[in-house]
Amino acid sequence: MKQTIQKLKDRSIFKVNSFLTAKITKEFMGSPVEKVVTLKVHELGEDYCLADEQDCLDYTIPMRKILFSNIITIDGMEPIELAAVYGLEPKTERFRRRETNK
Repeated sequence: MKQTIQKLKDRSIFKVNSFLTAKITKEFMGSPVEKVVTLKVHELGEDYCLADEQDCLDYTIPMRKILFSNIITIDGMEPIELAAVYGLEPKTERFRRRETNK
């Protein structure tokens, strides 16, 4: 997964202002809770990105460091499927045509 996201980053498909979905830990009533949220990328590192929550009205929430291994979707698509669309990875079952009329 990390290599696929790195390829997307190198080809400028995954870049600043991209939206991603990731699992993060938030605090709820004093205890940590894992939650899947949509984030907007502000900075890209070697194997991580800095992002903040999309449509969050609380300005005190800091940017989060999201490792590439924790990313679920990029711009609404799974990273492997997104790479398959651009020809960076082999096509997945979703894109293969089935011969049903034989």
